[in-house]
Amino acid sequence: MVNLRAAIVGCGRIASTDHAAAHTADPRVHLVAVVHPDHDRARALARRSGVREVFTSLEEMLATTDVDLVTLCAPPHLNAPLATTALRAGCHVLCDQPAATDSADLARLTETATAHHRVLTFASPYRHLTEAQMSRALVDAGEIGEVHEIQLIGSHGGEAPGRGRHRGWGWEEVGGGFLDRPLAADAPPAPYGACDPLPDIGIHLLDLAMWITGFPEAVETLWPTHELSPAHELRPNHELWPTHELWPAHELRPAHERDLGRGEGTGRVGDGHTALVRCHDGMALSLSTSYSAHPADEETVRVRLLGDRGALEVFPLTLSHSNPPAPRHTRLPLPGKPGDLRLAHRRQIAAFVDACLGRGPVPVTAAEAIHVQDIVDRLQRSAHGTTVPGQSDAREAGAVHGKADVRGHPGARTTTPTSDDDFAQEASRA
Repeated sequence: MVNLRAAIVGCGRIASTDHAAAHTADPRVHLVAVVHPDHDRARALARRSGVREVFTSLEEMLATTDVDLVTLCAPPHLNAPLATTALRAGCHVLCDQPAATDSADLARLTETATAHHRVLTFASPYRHLTEAQMSRALVDAGEIGEVHEIQLIGSHGGEAPGRGRHRGWGWEEVGGGFLDRPLAADAPPAPYGACDPLPDIGIHLLDLAMWITGFPEAVETLWPTHELSPAHELRPNHELWPTHELWPAHELRPAHERDLGRGEGTGRVGDGHTALVRCHDGMALSLSTSYSAHPADEETVRVRLLGDRGALEVFPLTLSHSNPPAPRHTRLPLPGKPGDLRLAHRRQIAAFVDACLGRGPVPVTAAEAIHVQDIVDRLQRSAHGTTVPGQSDAREAGAVHGKADVRGHPGARTTTPTSDDDFAQEASRA
């Protein structure tokens, strides 16, 4: 029986509700350690998951514990140094999204993983939802014809990251958490814009849209925001805010981070705005993300694809045709619970383990992650009218995005089980 030893780094909401349960559900995985700068938070997750080893730094864990797999659930500016440390220690790495602050970081991570012959992949649970799997099959079969437009909406109510919560990463519990007590010795400060809804929420929707449509190349991006600040005010977070106070008085923030339409200090860059992308094949994509569009703890996700023969709504899965005799709107039946993210995370871990054992393709390739991150980078630059300080352009850095490789990569058309029985059969192969 295969027994891969795993560790989770970062014990916020995402790790607690999703990743830990998915690890313990796979019989091939033995979750042996958790890491978080707040020892009490780490101990709480360890107790719930039946884990004995608790650490406050990744280096400490790697020095004393034998681990095969590391799942990173840290803020994006920490993922690159954490992943580099784990890869160099000989671990396979699954990195939660957003996985980095820019595509150049991802390109360097890819080089490290290749040099050490380790699997590097990225969390994208939406791909593993039954609705997503069926949607891509319908698009591939030509059910809606050539896709010419995609509409994406993602919002999560409540406070934005940094204002008392950080999207479940757990910063708030230790006065800034990962900023004050980093999980890696060489962890950098948080970059400008790292906690905006576009890279936080939108990157998952962009990934899903690109995956369904075969990763078309983006040729033009636009992200209109509130009134832009002078260039000298576009500075990294740590130059504006002390690490012990994530959201000080509004006068310390750049002008464009104040929601000028609704009053001082109530908005973030791009909160409630729509990003636009035009692809090389003529497809247009709109992406609206927000932290403030809905009440606290209410989450909304909408993915709609428009083709020359019909339309497809992914959540709930609905196929529309304008030409009779086909029904105009057809709600398609699902083999299981709609929107089952718990099952999606279990499928994700199963696919990750398969890749580590050489029994399946990498579920989300580095080329795919770089492709999506590059779109986010370009949208952020278009919002600011310049390259954001501290964020490099992977193309200028000489990184190879491999967009042609993305479309033809074996991982671009992988399959995942669509029921609990399929999951059990897949896991039993080990």
